[in-house]
Amino acid sequence: MMFNSSMAIDSIREGNPDLEFGVAAIPCGNPQVTVAGGEILAVADNENKEYAIQFLKFLADKKRMKEYIDEFGFLAPRQEIMQQQFENDKEKGTFIDLYQNARTREISRNWPQISLTLSDTLREILVNENDSQTILDKSAEKIREYWSRKQNEKRKEKSSGRLLIPAFIITACIPLGYFCTDTQERLKTSTLENMNNQAEADLQKANQSLNMTLDKYETLLYAITTDEEFLSLVVNANDSEEIPEADAYNMRRDFAHICNRNEGVDGIQLVLSDKRRIFYDRLSSSSVNSTWMEKVKIPDETKLLSYDVDKDTDNPERMFHIGRKVVNYWDISEDLGYVILSVNLDELESVLSAGKGSRVYLVKDGVIVGAEDTKMLGRQEKALDSAKVNQKAIKNARSGWSILLCQSIREYQKAIEEQVIFWIMVALAVLLIFVLLIYRVTKPVMISVNDIVDAMKNLEKDNFREKLEVKEKDSTEIQEISEGFNEMSERIHNLIGQVKESAMEQKNAEISALEAQIDPHFLYNILDTINWKAIENEQYEISEMLVALADILRYAINDAGEFTTIDAEKGWLEKYILLQQEKLGEEIELEFKIQDSYGKCKIHKMLLQPFVENAIKYSFRGYEGAHRLTIEVSKAEEQMHIIIANNGRHIEEDQLKDLNMGKEIKNHFGISNVRKRLKLYYGEDAVIYFENVSPSGVKVHLFVPLQEEQKDEDSSY
Repeated sequence: MMFNSSMAIDSIREGNPDLEFGVAAIPCGNPQVTVAGGEILAVADNENKEYAIQFLKFLADKKRMKEYIDEFGFLAPRQEIMQQQFENDKEKGTFIDLYQNARTREISRNWPQISLTLSDTLREILVNENDSQTILDKSAEKIREYWSRKQNEKRKEKSSGRLLIPAFIITACIPLGYFCTDTQERLKTSTLENMNNQAEADLQKANQSLNMTLDKYETLLYAITTDEEFLSLVVNANDSEEIPEADAYNMRRDFAHICNRNEGVDGIQLVLSDKRRIFYDRLSSSSVNSTWMEKVKIPDETKLLSYDVDKDTDNPERMFHIGRKVVNYWDISEDLGYVILSVNLDELESVLSAGKGSRVYLVKDGVIVGAEDTKMLGRQEKALDSAKVNQKAIKNARSGWSILLCQSIREYQKAIEEQVIFWIMVALAVLLIFVLLIYRVTKPVMISVNDIVDAMKNLEKDNFREKLEVKEKDSTEIQEISEGFNEMSERIHNLIGQVKESAMEQKNAEISALEAQIDPHFLYNILDTINWKAIENEQYEISEMLVALADILRYAINDAGEFTTIDAEKGWLEKYILLQQEKLGEEIELEFKIQDSYGKCKIHKMLLQPFVENAIKYSFRGYEGAHRLTIEVSKAEEQMHIIIANNGRHIEEDQLKDLNMGKEIKNHFGISNVRKRLKLYYGEDAVIYFENVSPSGVKVHLFVPLQEEQKDEDSSY
């Protein structure tokens, strides 16, 4: 049994296609009620709220919402869209019925604690750890405490706001009043800096908008080029001297559907490896005649994705083009051609929008290819008057286009003049009263704050019995802080003892849990391989594979979290490689170089396996040469130095950097598992380092404390 949302269903189906499962609501009376998940978006009251409102309207659009909801398989937040989803999906349809009585969760900074309390309560009731009513009463008390904390925070904000907020507002006028005579000069000197900061912000926004637009069409391209039916048609077309008319018709029909369904897409064409084209032109509603389609530049064959913008074309509408290489996943060495998506430049309107007094241009090779003012299209970048505007540019890493922003200097000068006049008037109004007000407000508060600081210093010295005196003359806020400090110090004193007692148990539990994360797919695949071997060869090799698999299972399951020896780990890895060879149908050379008597040194079980598995899955994938793995064990000062080396493909530089920084990498759960285990086993005494070696291959350096095996101890293998 698991508790999750509708988003988990697709993952369950993909990972376990033969699993029979159902969905049921958590029992909670009639009608059944759930808390609506997802994210709650709200607009903050700041200078960017208008943009935020526009973004929410963008997300709430019915047509657009249905597009991305259908793409990701989530439940739509709009009822009219939700009712159209999952009509033939029994499991997901259960969630739609449940959402008729869903309640939106409270918008509260304490919601994470409340949510965790609810989850813990449900778990405790299901496992019958205590009487259900007792569990519910304790949870209700915790939630009331969190809720009262929220109400107290509101009262504090209201109480302190009566004095402190006006004082802070008036205090903020001090530098304005003191420096009112030279404010204008200071603002003038900072004009350029302010313009640059605003330009940076606008450019980053434009770059993000461009990436979002490109993402939309790149996703569409990816869906086209990975469709198995489409790939079959492309392969057949490349293999034929004359493209079968039926295949060409099917492609043009599909292209027409895609153009009509996707706003802004004016043309799609397939360029085969021999430069033959199959296209659909939406502007002329034609798949055979086009004045511009065949003039579109064919992308560079070395690039998976390519981008281009029309500079001079007969097409009445200006466009940009995104090309994606068609990869034959059955034979990756085969060149199938490109699919080119032609999109109207009007789709980049969000990129070209800027604040008051600013204009944004798209530039390619020194030529303006995108601008709000259509008169500027096709002109050279140097045509812009740099004397009247401040220019700043950023290059979009994905497309290679430059985003150029031009700011009007006069607009900033006008704003500065208005600010000078305003602040001079404000400074004169507040200058006479701020000193007395600040003095009266801050003096008693600072005295009490100093007392609290002194008490906290004593707490840092492990004096958990330190108590603050709650003074009646202090404000309500200071009294509550003092009482909270006293309660906190008492709780810390009590919790330290509990933490010390449970630390070792928690550590052992985490180690066992981490080592229990065995990939079931590995077992399924191996057993399936053995089965087919039995069918094909009847009896040869099967016995050896079964014995190896039995030893692996015995080694992995018995005494989880215990030590073994380097020699035992070597024997286990040899059997693991044996099965992987049979599974993959490829020979893998495994060599051990163990110095002196380090084969008897102790190491935690299955510590090296994730690195071996990663080499097979990633370094050897697509590598045509002989597959060699070398494991070296030597001494480095007071540590054991283990090197796991392969001769396969390199790790990408960005990924290599993330691995060495300790960041979690998608689909590399084994490495994350090892890092966690090493931290639990050895703390900061263990180190992992990855490097690429020339001409090919990867080395993993593992440093762990050297622990020699005792004579009366036996290997766990």
